[in-house]
Amino acid sequence: MGFNLDGQFPNEIVIGAMSAVRWVAEIKGISTHAGLEPHKGISAGLIGSKAMAMISEKGYFGKIIKGNRIGTSNLGSVSGGEASNQVMDSCVMTGECRSHNPAFLKQIIKVYTDSFDKAAKSVTNDAGKCGSVKFTTISDYNAFKLKKSEPCVKIASKAVEQAGEIPNPLVMDAGLDANNFNEKGLPTVTLGTGSHKFHQVEEYVDIKEYLLACEVLLNIAKRCAE
Repeated sequence: MGFNLDGQFPNEIVIGAMSAVRWVAEIKGISTHAGLEPHKGISAGLIGSKAMAMISEKGYFGKIIKGNRIGTSNLGSVSGGEASNQVMDSCVMTGECRSHNPAFLKQIIKVYTDSFDKAAKSVTNDAGKCGSVKFTTISDYNAFKLKKSEPCVKIASKAVEQAGEIPNPLVMDAGLDANNFNEKGLPTVTLGTGSHKFHQVEEYVDIKEYLLACEVLLNIAKRCAE
């Protein structure tokens, strides 16, 4: 069994997490002088912008809720172009899609793929040529959910109780090292370390909570050694 450290409050025992897929959209257009002959060019930036606008309008950007299906998606980076007087002929966008539901995750990715394809075909120059997009994905990690009866969950819960806290088993809308361990057959829970506001400028660690997490880990080590 495994005990992973990557959470918030020391009494939190993460027993489940999302699947995630990273995507890359390589957009190709045609470069021309933006002042003299803009009509002969095809803007890769415009294609990317239209694709993301379509995705957002369909309700598939940020927090996604479609009935009882839930997921998230994000545009993480945009790079392209060389000069302001040049019609942008290439642009690369990267991002990710997540869900606890594998089938819904595929649906989110399909919306992205279809939107980029449609956007590429909709941007044409005066000769009727359109742009193109190479959309690729790679699985980052797969969702998991442990039963509360799993030994590692029971041991972690008891360790939290011994530290004077009430165990709080939960499923997190994030990805953890535990995703990979569970996928390979090693039941692993994730415990909080006092970290808060992940990936924000205000991110911080509560020292009192951190020390309590150390106590919880010591309790786990003692229990596993019995």
